[in-house]
Amino acid sequence: MCPRVSLRGAVTYEADVYSLGRLLQRVQQMLAGQPVSCQLALLDSHALVEDPRHRPSLVTLTAVLHTLTL
Repeated sequence: MCPRVSLRGAVTYEADVYSLGRLLQRVQQMLAGQPVSCQLALLDSHALVEDPRHRPSLVTLTAVLHTLTL
């Protein structure tokens, strides 16, 4: 859960991006050692930026995810 949601209780678009970043982080850990792992690490690091205004959009995240090869 996004820290801001747990503090304020408001679910926002930015919180959804953060949650997707956490999910990508878990997938990246499961795929450690595979080439796609580094790409996911970079992607999840952008989604988990503390300031929600600096997180990528869901459109950007899904576009990048579509380019990844497993």
